[in-house]
Amino acid sequence: MCVHNIFIYNEDRRYSPCAISTAQTNMATTTLPQVNWLVFNSLPPADARYQLEHINESRVKDIVSSHITCLIIAVVAVLLRFVSRRMMKTALKADDWMIVAALIFAVGYITSVLLCVLEYGGGRHAILLKEPVKFAQVRGNPTTSS
Repeated sequence: MCVHNIFIYNEDRRYSPCAISTAQTNMATTTLPQVNWLVFNSLPPADARYQLEHINESRVKDIVSSHITCLIIAVVAVLLRFVSRRMMKTALKADDWMIVAALIFAVGYITSVLLCVLEYGGGRHAILLKEPVKFAQVRGNPTTSS
């Protein structure tokens, strides 16, 4: 039995590509992203079906734009703090340097989020992850080596 004329549910309880016509193949290759079958087959059938039905949903633009915006605001705020200290001719103290340290950690965090999103497929459904193990490692989740 075909699901969406693209995938079948085999007797071993796994989805796999089914034979479809040339017109459907052209439509499938132009509208559907590359599915990671290892991730797909590891999901419960209801989750796999939901992700397949909503395969074109993406939060990438939202994640990238929000993180870049927050980073710009943070950098501007720290720069304005240093400018105000200079204008008031006040010496820099420990709290100023702690702000710089916090900004460095924020840049590292945002870099890892953008790496997950832009390089490893974050912001999309799990069945579209290019390299799930690397994605989990960048996110900081422990993984078991097989």
